[in-house]
Amino acid sequence: MMRAHTRRLLAAALATLGVLAAGLAFTGAPAFAAAPEAPETTSPTGVTATKATLHGVLNPKALTPVLTGWYFAYNIGSTCTGGPTTPLEPEVAAQAKAQEKEASELQPNSKYVSCLVATDEGGAASTQGNEVPFTTPSAPPTLVAGSESASATSTSATLQAQVNANNEATTYSFEYATDKALTGAKTIKGAAALEGYGNQTASVSTGAVLLPSETYYYRVVAENEQSEKEGMPTSGPVEEFTTVPTPHTEEAKSVTATTATFNGALTPLSSVEAEYFFDYRIGSECAGENSTPRVSAGKGSGSKAVSTAVSELQPSESYSVCLVSANAFGSEVDPATPPVHFTTPPAPPTVPAGTESAENVTSFEAGLFSQLNPNNQETTYSFEYSTQAAGETLEEPITKIDGKTIPAGQYGNSEVFVPTGHVLAAGTTYYFRIVATNTTGTTKGKVVSFTTPGPVATTGAASAVELSSANVAGTVNSEGVETYYYYQYGTSTEYGQSTSPSEPGIDIGAGASPVQAPASLFPLVPGVTYHYRLVAWNIDGTSYGQDKTFTTEAGLSPLVTIDPASGITVDEATLSGTVNPQGKETSYSFEYGEGTEYGTQTFGTILAGQGVQSVTFNLSGIHADTTYHYRLKVSNAGGTAYSEDMTFTTLPIAFPVIAPPPPTLLALPSFTFPTGTEAGNTGKTQPHSEKKKHTKKKNKKKDEKQGKTKRQKAKSR
Repeated sequence: MMRAHTRRLLAAALATLGVLAAGLAFTGAPAFAAAPEAPETTSPTGVTATKATLHGVLNPKALTPVLTGWYFAYNIGSTCTGGPTTPLEPEVAAQAKAQEKEASELQPNSKYVSCLVATDEGGAASTQGNEVPFTTPSAPPTLVAGSESASATSTSATLQAQVNANNEATTYSFEYATDKALTGAKTIKGAAALEGYGNQTASVSTGAVLLPSETYYYRVVAENEQSEKEGMPTSGPVEEFTTVPTPHTEEAKSVTATTATFNGALTPLSSVEAEYFFDYRIGSECAGENSTPRVSAGKGSGSKAVSTAVSELQPSESYSVCLVSANAFGSEVDPATPPVHFTTPPAPPTVPAGTESAENVTSFEAGLFSQLNPNNQETTYSFEYSTQAAGETLEEPITKIDGKTIPAGQYGNSEVFVPTGHVLAAGTTYYFRIVATNTTGTTKGKVVSFTTPGPVATTGAASAVELSSANVAGTVNSEGVETYYYYQYGTSTEYGQSTSPSEPGIDIGAGASPVQAPASLFPLVPGVTYHYRLVAWNIDGTSYGQDKTFTTEAGLSPLVTIDPASGITVDEATLSGTVNPQGKETSYSFEYGEGTEYGTQTFGTILAGQGVQSVTFNLSGIHADTTYHYRLKVSNAGGTAYSEDMTFTTLPIAFPVIAPPPPTLLALPSFTFPTGTEAGNTGKTQPHSEKKKHTKKKNKKKDEKQGKTKRQKAKSR
């Protein structure tokens, strides 16, 4: 009994807490928010092929006093979710509240499922009600207003309209006749029935059974099971179209290499305004490349002659042309006559006016450019230039530079160019033009000019050419701008060396007349031909003088012999040899070391002269008892020579042999050594005393001092 009472109190407390929590949730206390009570979905009413009113009850058990929102979900299939929904609706203080909402744009003949969904204040928590199925009834086909269209030629038409089968198999057809009442109309059925839902294209072709320039009337008729039950097929409004006149293409006239006049006739005209244009292209077909503008042929009856002049044809080409008739409903190419063919005659190359130019102009070169059309023939071209011209005529001397040959079959303006190479002079005005030739003729372009920038450099002759040096000269005209100069030189026209490898060169000022520009080139190699040129530069450009050459004097290499070493001691030796300088100042050095790598050199200088001369060198401070390699090296402007490799061995150091002092005996002041073989050892008893020991040390120091004195004397010699 007590337990039942307790359970009732606990249930009442929990209910009170639930009410409080719901109230807090409504007032914006997220900590107490909870999903609302599950709503009850009831059966829809007013169900048609495209609409239905959806019903349901919020808080059917009145458990939650506050609710913030709701909506209906509905979908084709087995569940209400995943499809459309009605808009979210807010609601407050709703208990056992009935709601309804209309769902539109439903599909006919379809099974739907609907449900009412309740949401909390924030929309984060929602509760779906039970699902209720319903089915929309069938509907006749529907037509999209204004979707009818007709595309006509002179003898046929394609009729179209947009039809919605509304989820039932739907057949369609088109009726057409020459009067609006469709008296005696012909009917053309569609190829296949339409299925499903949504707008689809219904289309038929009349075939080539119509008359040209004739007005026809038509409509679409669609039918499914529902329209048959109702006894009322779905019919569109009566529309009209007019076929186009029949075009006849005639022979092209006034044909030149680039122009022609196209001709034809339209038969007949009608009350609908007709237009025409010509299709043409290179080859056997007329369509798909070029068309003349559309021109009105007007209205009326009977046949009308038409023509259009065209330009920009290609020379030496075979063309096809067709007349096309048109009106607001379509167009027609001449259905009976094949394309008319004509061939344009050949033409010389053409150079578009104003396309010649000089680019990448420096003080010594330029690129000559132009546009050129070879007109479908093999074409050669060249550029001519000169420093003199009179109007459109170049004056001698004229330089000609040939370009590449353009093969046959190319048409259109292409950019051609030739480089002048490093042959122009700085600060000079040049005149040039293009000249192009094919089998039909030669075309010369307009004469244009350009001026090279920079100073004028003129390379002069070399002087004072010797074994390893030469003087070069030249002149520089600064053309009024601060200018620097230097010389490039080397064993070829690639040069590779400069009198100013890292500096701007010698400042020659900003004068307006030629100024001397000398320089000395060194060191050079005897007996070699050198190329050189003067280079002058300023902010306007760089000018290169003419390439010139000189050959340095060819010298003779010195001759050398080596003598055996003499005066060899433990740490000294004298090296000697002979040198014939061959009349040039010659340097020499003795190379020596403990191997043929030598490693140490000694230097001296022999003045220029004739005959054999002796050279010596005293070595000191070298190691005792060591074998040394040595040779004599000599060099002058004629080259370098080496003697053969020689060796010598220093003497070993000779130290006197001194017997060690006898060991100290406890019982005796002295002891007797056994007989020995070393010098100084007599086998007699030697007294052991500190005095004798001191004497040995003193003698050793004396020997070391004497050796040092000898080495110093050797060095001084």
